[in-house]
Formats: sequence, structure tokens, C-alpha cells
Amino acid sequence: MEMSPPDLRDRLMAAGRAVPLDAALAESLAREPVLAVAVSGGADSVALLASLAAQPALLSRLVVLHYDHAVRGAESSEDAAFVGALAAALGLPFAVARRAEAGPASETALREARHAWLAEAMAAHGAKAICLGHHADDRAETLLLRLARGAGPEGLAAPRADQAFRDGTRRVRPLIRLRREALRAALAAAGVPWREDATNAAPGAPRNRLRLGALPALEQALGAGWHEGVARASDNLADAADALRAWLAELGGLPDAEGVSRLAGLRGRPRALARLACAEAAWAAGVAEIGGPSFEQLVDAVTAGRRTQLSLGGLDWAWDGYQLRVRRPAASWGGEPRPLCADGVPAACGLVAERRDLDAATWAELSAGRIPPAREVWLKVSPSAGLAWRSRLPGDAYQPLGAPGAAKVADLLIDRKVPREQRESLPVVLVEGLPAWVPGVPPAESLRLSGPAKGALRLTWQGPCSP
Repeated sequence: MEMSPPDLRDRLMAAGRAVPLDAALAESLAREPVLAVAVSGGADSVALLASLAAQPALLSRLVVLHYDHAVRGAESSEDAAFVGALAAALGLPFAVARRAEAGPASETALREARHAWLAEAMAAHGAKAICLGHHADDRAETLLLRLARGAGPEGLAAPRADQAFRDGTRRVRPLIRLRREALRAALAAAGVPWREDATNAAPGAPRNRLRLGALPALEQALGAGWHEGVARASDNLADAADALRAWLAELGGLPDAEGVSRLAGLRGRPRALARLACAEAAWAAGVAEIGGPSFEQLVDAVTAGRRTQLSLGGLDWAWDGYQLRVRRPAASWGGEPRPLCADGVPAACGLVAERRDLDAATWAELSAGRIPPAREVWLKVSPSAGLAWRSRLPGDAYQPLGAPGAAKVADLLIDRKVPREQRESLPVVLVEGLPAWVPGVPPAESLRLSGPAKGALRLTWQGPCSP
């Protein structure tokens, strides 16, 4: 960064004054003794930091947090140094952490690691609120992605401008009504630099494909004002979700401290109440997003008062017609194989199987070893092949990718230095009854892909799952 700290501070302040901050929201934030700001170094978060710092009532309350995902090698470290320089120029406290495992990982794994550390950093600094740099374009992307997954009003309303949690913390998004181009224009006009993350332009991620292709096409078809319509629709959905939750609370359907929801009063009520009750139960158990056919079957059972038990989203669910109990399963899954459906819905152990086209960009990442097999693998498996999973058994063995021969799964895990307490809870994926992969080690050589492929089997593991 080729400028002195005073010069950088002046430029940040100028940019911040050009980024409007809602007066009521600014007044609300000024009541927070400590206000955390998540800054990645990209244009959005730099504009957020500038906007907050330009508010005299907020500047002295800010603490800058940066999480290094360790995905882009030296560039990731440079991001951290850049954000540290911004904080220093503004005279603000700065906290940074780096992910333990370097290299690419799934969006889910990266998000969970980031959120976990941000929560720790907030607690360490006494912050109950954190500001995030989401803007109007992010909101539109999220709505479209969740529409494709069949989300309800609560999911479609996200991300909200001000989101309160049961633990008393808040996630605040002051820029949620501003467009990406406006934020970048304010920074550019003031001469404030930012960092570009090349992974945001990679075509592999669905959000990137939306940003690069679908959203420009929508804007061309509907006009630049379509984002304003999305914002109003999201606000309306948020109002509807809040009304449903208030009704559910009046009926006593929110989960208690033991993870029990008393839902007998929902019988004969609108199905939307049962759906929200099940989502609230999952959220209370630590699962942020849940859906798919099995979840809808659970909602149907609650609506009809029909008893059911199932494993879904890494949780055990039991509905007796009166009470819904949601618990984390035991760490050991047992030796009896359980079916694994390639429907993108997490199995009880946290495994996700789905059919995806392996494009050239992702193949290049795989070939270069930049997608480690600890949590994600791509396999050549026929759609008709039987998929299952279970706990590890003493005789389990297979030939990993590139290995000269078969090896015991237990030895592979030890060689990879997987902690003992994790080894027993890891699921073993079976293809036609034979071990094919265990998270933490490479998959079977017999299922190796030779290049980009249509309908490859992608396996991801969202664990570790603990009781």
C-alpha cells in the first residue's frame, strides 16, 4: 500500500462520507459499547469500514476482525496485512486468525470456520454486535440461490439488515440497500485501494455463476431497478416470517432448553407454522440451514400429527404427535450400512452426496491438489451404483488414489495424523458395499476420474459431528 497512514486515513474518511449510513441504524449502533467489523479486504468490507469510521459516534467503538481462510496462499497473507494497515491508519484494534488447514475447501466449511472464529473474537473483545459488508447484490444472489433450494419466508428474507440471535448478539449489515458499483465508485473516487479475490470469478461456485452470468442478464431484461423490487420483496418476506414466528411463540411451539418443541397445538393449523417450528428446532440444535424432501416429510408428519423418527441434517428427530425432540446422535454410527442418497441433503453423519458436472476449472483445482480430500472428493460412480455409509469396522481397507496397493483405513487415518477422538466418528462411504472413502484421506483409486465429467459424484463432509 503506497501511502502514509495519515493519507490513508483521510482517504478512508472521504470514502466513508460518500457511503450513506441509515441514521436510525447509526443511532442504534452508537449504543453498542464495542462494535466489531468483519473486514476481508475486498471492496465491500473496506467500504463498510470507511462508512462506520466516518461516523464520529462510532469510530472509537470499532474493532476490526479479519479471518484468513488460507485458500490463496501468499495472497491470503497479503490480505491480512492489508486489513491490518487499514486498522492501523484509523487507530483501531485489530484481530486476525488463520485457518489451520491451508488450501481450497467447501464454501460450507469455510463459512463455519469463519463464523466460529468471529464469535470467539467478539467474545474476547466484549462485542455483542458485528457489522458485515453484505449489500443489495448479495441480497439478490442469496434470494435466487434459496429460491432454487425451495426456502421458506425466513430463508428468502436473508440476509437481514439487523439480525438478533438468542445469545444476545447481533449481525448488522449497514450496506444492505446499496449496490456493489456504488460502493466501489465511492472508494475509487477517494483513492482508497482494496483487494481482489480471484476465487470470486471462478465459475465453479453457484454464487459466482449467478454474479457473472444470470444477474447481468436479469438486469438487462428487467432494468437496473429490479434490485429495489428484490429488496421490497425481501422486506415483505421478513415481515411474514416475523408474523409466523410470533404466532408460533403464542402457540408455545418454540424449542425449550432441552431441544423439545411442543407442537400438538399446530394440528390443523397452516403448514407454514409446522415448517417454521421444525426449522427453529434445527436452528436451536446448531444447524443453520436445512431442507430437502426428508425435511418436507417431517413437516408433513408434524402437520398431520403422524408419529415419525428419522436422521436429518446430522440430527436425530423424534416426533410422537405431541412433542418434537431433536438431538445430536452418538459419535459412533454403528456398523450397519445406511443408505446414502445423492440428493444434496446431509445424512445424519454430515455426509452430502450429489451429482454435479465436473467442469474444467474444478478439474484443474483437483489435479493440482488444491482441493484436499479431508472434506471433499469427486468420484466416477455410476448413477445406478449403491451408496451407503457406516462406522469404520476393523477389516476396512481400500487402495487410495496414487497408492501402490490397499491399506487399512485405520492405518491411513493414523498416517494422516487424524486425532484419535475424531477417527471413531468418521463415516466410511461404501460403493456397492465396498469402502470407497473416509473423510481425511484420499478416495479409492478404482473410482478415479480422468478429466472433466458430466454427472460425477461429489461427496462432501460437514463434520465433525459430536453428540
